[in-house]
Amino acid sequence: MDEREIRILVVEDEAAHVALLRRAFERHPGRTRLDVASSLRAARQHIAEAPPDLVLADLRLPDGRGLELLLAGGGAAAWPLILMTGYGDEQVAVAALKAGALDYVVKSAESLAAMPRLAARVLREWGHLQQRRRAEAALRASEERLRRVMEDLPLLIDAFDEQNRPIFWNRECERVTGYTAEEMIGNQDGLNLLYPDPDERARRVAQWRHVGGYRDGEWIITCKDGGRRAIAWSSITVDLPGSGASTWHAGLDVTERRRAAAERAHLVAAIEHANDIIFITDPGGSIRYVNPAFARLTGYGREELIGTGPDFFPWQPPAGLPIPELIGRLAAGESWQGRCSGRARNGAFTVECSAAPVRGEDGHVTNIVLVARDVTRVDALEARLRQAEKLEAIGTLAGGIAHDFNNILYAIVGFTELVMDDVPADSRAMANLEQVCEAGRRATELVRRILTFSRGSEQAKRALALQPLVAEVLALLRGSLPPAVEIRQRIDPDCGPVWGDAGRLHQVIMNLCTNAFQAMPGGAGRMEVILAETTVDAALAEQAPDLSPGPHALLVITDDGLGMDTATRERIFEPYFTTKDPGAGTGLGLATVHGAVRDHGGAILVESEPGRGSRFAVYLPLHSQPAAAVDPAREEV
Repeated sequence: MDEREIRILVVEDEAAHVALLRRAFERHPGRTRLDVASSLRAARQHIAEAPPDLVLADLRLPDGRGLELLLAGGGAAAWPLILMTGYGDEQVAVAALKAGALDYVVKSAESLAAMPRLAARVLREWGHLQQRRRAEAALRASEERLRRVMEDLPLLIDAFDEQNRPIFWNRECERVTGYTAEEMIGNQDGLNLLYPDPDERARRVAQWRHVGGYRDGEWIITCKDGGRRAIAWSSITVDLPGSGASTWHAGLDVTERRRAAAERAHLVAAIEHANDIIFITDPGGSIRYVNPAFARLTGYGREELIGTGPDFFPWQPPAGLPIPELIGRLAAGESWQGRCSGRARNGAFTVECSAAPVRGEDGHVTNIVLVARDVTRVDALEARLRQAEKLEAIGTLAGGIAHDFNNILYAIVGFTELVMDDVPADSRAMANLEQVCEAGRRATELVRRILTFSRGSEQAKRALALQPLVAEVLALLRGSLPPAVEIRQRIDPDCGPVWGDAGRLHQVIMNLCTNAFQAMPGGAGRMEVILAETTVDAALAEQAPDLSPGPHALLVITDDGLGMDTATRERIFEPYFTTKDPGAGTGLGLATVHGAVRDHGGAILVESEPGRGSRFAVYLPLHSQPAAAVDPAREEV
């Protein structure tokens, strides 16, 4: 017994027995206080005022039986009780023990004298009993809390016994599946409802049959309404003594997550395969994502770009809007559209851009997304189209003027020849008239060249081999060019024929070769002439609108002369445009070449830079018929 005072209530109507008990406790060490009640009523009053630590109650009292005090606290006994009986009441006393009394004594001088030791033992047993009761109560409370948590958790929690019958089914299981706990618990067909496919059900059960350890998996269950939901399960099977093996599952409905993941996967795939450039930055302009189209345009890989800032951007918007300022506007919530140009590893390019901020749930800008389209080729095609339209307009105008001028020349030359019939042959007037006729013939030739450029003059075409034409031109040039000019040639004898006019093509080759020589400073340099077969693909056909994909003859004339800048290169095919000194050229040579090549269904592409010479590439469609024998010297050139 501890040092605190023990309160003992003695419920006894015999004063002698009470005196024996007082004497026994006074002799026993320890602090003990005895309160005495001679009836049940008095005992209940004492208990109400100050609950005792121990009750010593006589079985028979004037107003009842002492056992009635066992339930005075309501429910289980609220204090330990030792029942005191007379001789002959042993059976009643045993029944009292079953009713909740911790011990009993048959009243005698000896038993009452030994009561302190009995009381101490009973109090120890009562302490152990109380501890056990508290532990059991705590366990029941813990189990109840756990049950409530499992019932209310937003996770599917269920359990199945060894016969695959549900033994637990929480509210989330009810919400997701549509089956109530009353429908599922103990239902032998419960598993069949969730997994109607027998093979799938067998695999599911086989996974359970491993006792101990966690298993994770994602399974599709069938709900009451026939819908199917994806559940990510964690399972464990336990074998508890006396209750057999049971499998517990905790699951999360991931149906929407899977659907969202699939949508994200489709979106990512679309972005990854898009031809447009897409990249994402943080609000400070640091790149977080670029798609493959960006790498194809610039030549930079993702690993080089991720994490880089605005200073690394390979393009710039129009002058007056630096990249950091543009990023600042976008981070502030503005959108922007415009055209940017730049140069990267793959060369110069132009892009049409659209940039916008991306806001989070709180409304703040979290990212900046930029979509750009490569318009480099489109710009080049538009420039070529504008050039072609300009040449077309100029050609139409020149053709109309040439026709009218040709009629005037016809009258001038005709009347001049009539006058010459009436003038003496050795007169000064005859000499002057001959100069007029010579000027008229030169003007007629000029008109013919203008009509050639404008397609105003049609010639007879045939299947024609280009090798003899090239050989004839080179033979003529070798005899007239300075020795300081080196001519190289690579003529493919197997190059097929084209459908064309020998005279006009002879003129094309001669004009291009002459132009190459005239571009050489000081009359010295190297010129190379190549003739070969080639195939025009779709990419090349996009560069030259007049070309169609297919087999072509390729005539390339290259020089190492002065070259041309971009502005000059864009105008060389215009009639009357020339870089020569006044009086040194008509400006119709390359215009005539362009018209003749276009009239033959071909195209001419020019590459040139100042100080690096020029390269003229003429593409002419091949013809399937055998080439006719042509003597270039007999053709009108």
